[in-house]
Amino acid sequence: MSIEDANSNSTPASAGSCSTAEDVLDEIKSWIQSSDSAKLYGYAVAHIKSKVKRDLFCLEATWVERQYVKIVLEMWLRESLKRAFQYLEDEATDISTEMSVILDELNSINCFEDIRSKLNGATSRLKYWCDGGPLDESPHFKCQYLQLILEQRDLFSTMPRFVILVSSYLKQFKTLCTEKIFSRCLNDIAKEETSGEKNLNFIFALNELFRVADEDIRVQKILEENISGWENEDQTGQDFVNKLVEIIAISSNAIEKELPQCFDLLQSEKEWTPRLQLLTKEFCKKLLLPMKTEINLKDEDGRKIIFIYGTTVFISKIIQEMLKLNHDHSSDRVQEIQIVGLTSVHVDCDLESKDWHGINVSVVTHNLYVDRDNVLWDVSGKNGNDKVAEGLGTDQAGESGGNVHIIYDEIINAERWTIVCDGGDGSDRLNSGDVEIGPDREIQKWSKEKFEKVFPSMSTFDTKGEKQEHGTIPHSENAMKAVLETLEKIVPKQNRTEGTDIQADHTDSFFIKGIAKDGSTITASFYRSMTKRQTLIFCQGSKHGPGEGGFGGTIKFECTGGPETFLKGHQVPFVGKDQREATAVRMGVYEATGTDGFMGIPFGDVGFIHNLDTSLKSAEDNLVGNYIGFDNDVRLKMECTEEKPTRKEYDPKINFYAKLNKTMYASIVPCDDRKFAQVQPLHLAAVKKKANVRENLTQYLAQVNEKKLMMESFQTLLSNPLEFKSSSIDELIDQMEYKEAQLHQLLSQYHQGLEKIGSVKFVKPALKTKTDDVNYALDTSPPLPHGRIIGRRPVDFRSEPPVDVRCLDVLPTVGGVNNVLHCIFGRVNSNGLYVCNNTNTLRQRLAKFIRNRENQTKISTFVEHFVLRMINSYESDFPVACRKKAAYTLLTSDEKDKFNWQGDDESEELFLEYAKFVESPSSALDLTELKMLAEIHCLTIHVYEEESIYSFKFKVTLNSGRHNQHFILYDGISEWQRLEANLKLEKFCKTLDRDLFESQPIQTDSFQMLMEWLETHHTSEDVITALKNLNPENGDTPDELFRLLLQRLKKYSKQDDEEEEGDVEMTDDHPIASEKEDEEGDVEMTDDHSIALAQDLCYLAEAVLEYNNRNISPIFYLSIVKKYHPQEWKCCFLMLELFNRRATVRIDEDLSKLPLSFLCDIDDRMLIGVASIKNKIAETDSDSALDLEKFVPLLRLLVTTFDTKIIDKRQFLELQELPLIGWIYELKSKMWHTEFDQLSSDPKEKEHKKLKKEAIHMLLELEFKEGNGFGDELIEEMEDLKLIVTKLHDNLYPGKNNPYQKPAQRNVEEIISIMMDDIINENQLKQNKYTRMLSDIKIKVGESKLQSENIEERKIKKLINKWQTTGLELNDQSVVEFLYVYDYAVQQICTNKGDEHKFQLRDTQRVAMTTLLIHKRTTTLTQVSTGEGKSLIVTGVAIAFALSRNKENKNQKIDVITSNDMLALRDSNLSVADGGMRNLYEYFNISVANNCSQSVHNRTKAYNATVVYGQLANFQRDYLMDYFYHHNIRGDRTMDLVIIDEVDCMLLDRGNNTLYLSHDIPGMETLESVYVFIWEKVCTSSIETDDSILKESVKKAVLYDLYGAITKEDLKSIHAQLEDNPSETNALWNYLIEDKIIDAEGHLLMKNGIQKINYQENLNPKIAFYFRKVAERERHIRIPDHLMPFVDRHLNSWIDNAFHALELEIDKDYVVDQDRTDTSPDLNPQVIIIDPDTGTDQISTQWDEALHQFIQLKEGCKLTLQSLKTIFISNATYMKKYEKLAGVSGTLGTKTDRTFMERNYKCLYFVIPTAFEKRFHLKPPKVLKSKETWLKTIIKETEQTILTTDRHEARSVVIFCHSIKSVNLIHKSLKSSELINADNIHCYTRDFEKFAFESQSLEVGHVIVTTNLAGRGTNIKISEKLRKNGGLHICLTFLPKNERIEEQAMGRSARNGAPGSGIFI
Repeated sequence: MSIEDANSNSTPASAGSCSTAEDVLDEIKSWIQSSDSAKLYGYAVAHIKSKVKRDLFCLEATWVERQYVKIVLEMWLRESLKRAFQYLEDEATDISTEMSVILDELNSINCFEDIRSKLNGATSRLKYWCDGGPLDESPHFKCQYLQLILEQRDLFSTMPRFVILVSSYLKQFKTLCTEKIFSRCLNDIAKEETSGEKNLNFIFALNELFRVADEDIRVQKILEENISGWENEDQTGQDFVNKLVEIIAISSNAIEKELPQCFDLLQSEKEWTPRLQLLTKEFCKKLLLPMKTEINLKDEDGRKIIFIYGTTVFISKIIQEMLKLNHDHSSDRVQEIQIVGLTSVHVDCDLESKDWHGINVSVVTHNLYVDRDNVLWDVSGKNGNDKVAEGLGTDQAGESGGNVHIIYDEIINAERWTIVCDGGDGSDRLNSGDVEIGPDREIQKWSKEKFEKVFPSMSTFDTKGEKQEHGTIPHSENAMKAVLETLEKIVPKQNRTEGTDIQADHTDSFFIKGIAKDGSTITASFYRSMTKRQTLIFCQGSKHGPGEGGFGGTIKFECTGGPETFLKGHQVPFVGKDQREATAVRMGVYEATGTDGFMGIPFGDVGFIHNLDTSLKSAEDNLVGNYIGFDNDVRLKMECTEEKPTRKEYDPKINFYAKLNKTMYASIVPCDDRKFAQVQPLHLAAVKKKANVRENLTQYLAQVNEKKLMMESFQTLLSNPLEFKSSSIDELIDQMEYKEAQLHQLLSQYHQGLEKIGSVKFVKPALKTKTDDVNYALDTSPPLPHGRIIGRRPVDFRSEPPVDVRCLDVLPTVGGVNNVLHCIFGRVNSNGLYVCNNTNTLRQRLAKFIRNRENQTKISTFVEHFVLRMINSYESDFPVACRKKAAYTLLTSDEKDKFNWQGDDESEELFLEYAKFVESPSSALDLTELKMLAEIHCLTIHVYEEESIYSFKFKVTLNSGRHNQHFILYDGISEWQRLEANLKLEKFCKTLDRDLFESQPIQTDSFQMLMEWLETHHTSEDVITALKNLNPENGDTPDELFRLLLQRLKKYSKQDDEEEEGDVEMTDDHPIASEKEDEEGDVEMTDDHSIALAQDLCYLAEAVLEYNNRNISPIFYLSIVKKYHPQEWKCCFLMLELFNRRATVRIDEDLSKLPLSFLCDIDDRMLIGVASIKNKIAETDSDSALDLEKFVPLLRLLVTTFDTKIIDKRQFLELQELPLIGWIYELKSKMWHTEFDQLSSDPKEKEHKKLKKEAIHMLLELEFKEGNGFGDELIEEMEDLKLIVTKLHDNLYPGKNNPYQKPAQRNVEEIISIMMDDIINENQLKQNKYTRMLSDIKIKVGESKLQSENIEERKIKKLINKWQTTGLELNDQSVVEFLYVYDYAVQQICTNKGDEHKFQLRDTQRVAMTTLLIHKRTTTLTQVSTGEGKSLIVTGVAIAFALSRNKENKNQKIDVITSNDMLALRDSNLSVADGGMRNLYEYFNISVANNCSQSVHNRTKAYNATVVYGQLANFQRDYLMDYFYHHNIRGDRTMDLVIIDEVDCMLLDRGNNTLYLSHDIPGMETLESVYVFIWEKVCTSSIETDDSILKESVKKAVLYDLYGAITKEDLKSIHAQLEDNPSETNALWNYLIEDKIIDAEGHLLMKNGIQKINYQENLNPKIAFYFRKVAERERHIRIPDHLMPFVDRHLNSWIDNAFHALELEIDKDYVVDQDRTDTSPDLNPQVIIIDPDTGTDQISTQWDEALHQFIQLKEGCKLTLQSLKTIFISNATYMKKYEKLAGVSGTLGTKTDRTFMERNYKCLYFVIPTAFEKRFHLKPPKVLKSKETWLKTIIKETEQTILTTDRHEARSVVIFCHSIKSVNLIHKSLKSSELINADNIHCYTRDFEKFAFESQSLEVGHVIVTTNLAGRGTNIKISEKLRKNGGLHICLTFLPKNERIEEQAMGRSARNGAPGSGIFI
């Protein structure tokens, strides 16, 4: 039955119409209780829909879902309790016969599934209570409510929101039954005639004994020692009691306490009736057993845990067993101790660091007793030196201290206990490669002198100094011999990987590489030719260097005892060796952190390069070579390339590379080559211990609490059994709401505060409003790179400065006293400003440098500058410096020159004051401090100053010669600005005239003369007005421009043949060449010349204004005006824009050869053509979007289409409506249109028009996919349009002509052949490289297939075991082995029972996996078409790399990034049968998990797995939380390999995305009043009013409410005389400011004393009355003063977003629903953002700048706090942190996209053909004019596809929509169609919904309406009939923003060789 069928079978509502929530609730109850239809949740929703006669909103459906679950559970509980109580209350029932069995069964069921799986239906009484039978005395039936619970497992078992709800009902049933059973037994005992009273007294005595035992530690200890093991014996109640009496009697002396009175009663004679025997036995079992403490080792996600569990736990009794377990597993290291004491834990012995170093400890118990004095638990980390001594390597980081987490109700004697968890110190013994290091000697870094001695240059002349004759090879045999002898000593042949045959007497070229005796890597190379001689020596220390000190562990105490515990004076143990107290972070929670260990001494790598060419005259000056790394400690690497390396800005002019052989070059560079980042010191990073997984603790905490409640319940029951009465079933059911809330509160308490940042949100930038978009479109200024440049100036090179940088861009930098630090060390913040966040640390380093006596000579000259900066206010802080300055100022000029700044007794104090000065946060740093910073941090800093407002002048270089270079602007008064070298405009700047750098005075002489000249010559008003806007009086435009223009105009002449300009090429050497000089003399201008000149001047005025607005130096446009003819100005500005927008410094060849005259020719033809193109370039969002490879062909195509009159000027204007990238396709379309019309005698013929339309459509598709010119070449010289269409069809849709015959699967030979063809158009070097790789892949795949034929399971298991033990090498042989082993695993797991053929890997999958596996360290991206089994490929690659080892010889950790959480959960959690991949990982014993949980503990646990799935934002979030907040969620997880599924989505669609994390800042809740006020004003504003006026009025209202703010206009309302008298109004305004009644912004300052206003006698009363009214205004906004500046900064954005919130649409941009991932019962609706690309819910994301809050107000949701961006990381930055990146996707985009990724990620790129020939047909798109026709066309397309006249052609359709709103609209329209069966229409819009057709086949006649949610990772299985009928049809109802989204949607069809089709509507 379908859900819709429930509508016709529904039961009438008992309450009438469903108009209220109560009505709906009653309706659901009555419907469930009826017996005429199925009662699944889906039918319940359909039933309610039929009652309310509409679809349910998201939140309504969520509410109905919860009510349905609660009603089913309630009805099950009611029926089950009814059956149980009926049996237990029956007087005829003898409970003693079944009591033990029922209690054991109750204890065994932990979930609803256990009821049927663990209970025997034929005999179990409990099964009958829960499920209704069968038993002999009851009818044979099953409980329908239990059936509903078990059938809907997704709803009742796995839905996070219902976990607590469902468990609370089951626990309540168990508790009530247990209480009822004991109560019935007690009642039966009390009613026994002869012994009832006596037995009850005995029960009271027994209860009292247990109460005493629970409170007395000594009694507990004795019972624990003597009762262990009883649970395994067949004891009666009498046996239990007798043994208890015996034990306590014997041990009375040990107890040292008088025995309670109850003891005598226990010893007295009793009548042991069967009921008393039974009750006593079960009572003792419940409260005493198990007494034995269990201890074992368990493995949780790869973590070894010593687990201790018992009722009462004594540490001293189990310590030896703990030590044994720890020792036995020393190789795979125990990581945590978990201790669970249901009643108590006794801390009675030490945990010593030598045994338990770095181990986490968790304790969960009710009471925690410290039984002796001075107990010490020391889990501090091990020192690095100790690790070295154990043979773990020469460089070791200190181990981090373990984390200790203790949860308890009460600690007794806490002051006796100390816990220590400090970090260990890092090792300080380092590898350096020094030849003379002994085994016991401290290792030092190579000194330059020592290095020169043992490695002399082999490139210089003979040591005797005899120069050889010309033409012979100079050499130094002595130097070579010395080097080779050294290498033989420190790198023996057996340690070499290269050059094993090189002897000490070798005299030719050589290359040696190997591991030195001390562990460092030595590379030595010598290469010589006829004239060249090149030496390279590289000594690379160990991979890590000095050990970093370990992190201190975290200690956390959590008291769950409640307020009564704190009233007693709560105490916690001491922490640390200094016994300090832990800090209370909130009620009942205390935290402390151990001390971090110290770091070792950092020593870096060194190298030497000497490249000598004897044919050069300069050879005599190049005899030293380049020594690298000796001056600082950095990590270096050797880069080898087949091309000569390009010199970087920090490289010397020579000796920055060496040749290794004829085809290979090498250079030595820093490992971290970021331009603006200091190269970090080499060190081995310590890893913080992973936090204790608290989720593991809370499950035991629930058991502790359950034990506690049970004890209390039994105490109540047994204390007075005759008065104990249980509630009725109705009362118990009514209590469930309270019970559920209580349980949730308990668990919430345990989870509270685990990560204060755990409430962290992802912050999404507020979307642009429509107004913003318009403004953006009108703004022709191009977006500057990264949006961060605020100015540009050329550098004055007239004085020939030493730094060869010609142009500098100004970057926005935060000002203030730390200005210089922001300039050098700043990073871009969320506002686009460079800011340094660790200024205090940098100041401390400066102060430390000054205090160091060794540096005082260096900085002696700086002291003078410090002293001269002193002012009077500094006298108290810096008395010595102030006295020095006072003495200095009294001297004469001659005396000042001889003044001794440091020669007296106070010099030491002066240095200390200087250190104190720079350390003070309020002191401004200047040039002197900058010099010290450069030296301390090994930086080279180039300082510039403003020569004029138009150019920069070089000032000084600080600390020259360093790799890391910075540029900075200095204004001479401690104000600095960060600069960046603009290398793209360097060539242009070299051509600038020197005289343009002359200082330009602000004058208007030339401007006035030009204006007069223009008026005299009757120039048009447009020109005069445009130029007047550039008046030099404004200070932006220099008067020189007008002088040049005037000179140009006077020289302007008619263009005769003698004066024509020649073509001037724009090349790299001459970017813009100058024109020929015109002849002198004034000439009359013709009308044509005047018009052209007027247009050129107007354009120039526009360009100058734009440059002025962008703060670009006038020198750029002055140069253009001076050198070029007016008609060339537009073209010059265009070329300058292109130069600046190119992605790289090296310009494309076509662009560099583009003649200026060619652009001028275009401009002449189209008048405004060049200007339009420049504006289009300016509108382009980013440099990468401007495809320069297509730009030149576009220009040529423009010329061609104009020459052939294909387009005219009107059509060119229409063309400008398109983006620049689309021009070429529009022009080609028009060109083909004309060409095809020429092929027909009757172009208007219907058949011709149809063929022409189809041909153009296919040509455009081919051009877009294959590149420009592909279509033209394909149809070249063809003259038959039908043949053209056929040929295009065959190329675009191969295999479509045979839709009914499934094509043969491609084999490896065909696949490699196609891949070879794809690289034909690449350059020769790339072709050779890929040809070798593809040939190698072909061999490997072929071998793996051969070996698969003779495979044995025994061999498979043996190989897997071997890989797990020693690691998978991933060499040639092991890749082959892995492929056939993985294929075997796939066969075993993926083949279903009954399948005719085994499921095997296809050759395409083998090839794809091999491409990703053969390069262990190189980033590899592979395109695998949709439907080709990417999930299997990703899984195979993840398993292979997980089995291999990383650089540290440890198993690699693999992160798999998916496009959304849904795919991550599927592949990591589900079996292959359910669509996941978990079984495959388990086959190889590889652990797999996902990080999709909102719980930090679940994620911490997940990262223990070898392979972790998740979307990118999840990985970034946890990385940021670890890096910035030390939450240590990832623990020691290395970033070895990331596999990106749908890599295009991550690197292209979201490549520039940045993930922001936010905090909820205290006090932000007070801003709600501002939001509400703004929202009310926006909602009540007039719709007709202009938006800008509305926004201004809202702002004015807010400021008036906040500050009483007024404007000058408001003053006019005071008196009529001010209305038309501006001067009087201004005078009053100035008076009010001067008298401090208001401030300059109009904010009211004086609130009292307004009556004292004394302005004008006649106006004073009116002014006072007006301001009194302002002061007494009604206030609506109340916020604290400290947030006022925050409101001022954000007010404009808030108001913009309030209006924008009106435009955003529900079910399009967001939905209103409950968070379905939350376990809270809170039903408050939330605004949930929908990701437009993937269609998934973004639960943890909020829009910023209050947009989210305004939408919450709009939708009536509870307001959340505005979140502030705190930390962020871009996608691209995060990806580059991995050692290797491997990516797969069905759509890697165009050639431009691929080039972009190859350039940015240095990756290999493979395109894998489909396994079967693609059989997809794309129908011509349909573009409709209105929404109504669009909707009708979609319905018609659907009907035509699924309702064909021939049933054998009927198919199914998937309709992709842009939003949920569109889905609902189309779904509703389809439902109203009389032709389509409503049962076959399906919606899929939310990621929590189950998509049915992944697990079952889609038949013909179905329609699926969905968002992009079904576009990625969704495999729609189709039936055989649907395949035969033509496959699935895709209807895409919107234009995606890129072709990859299109291909993902269309890729749902024509999979696995099936036919399919698609259409755009």
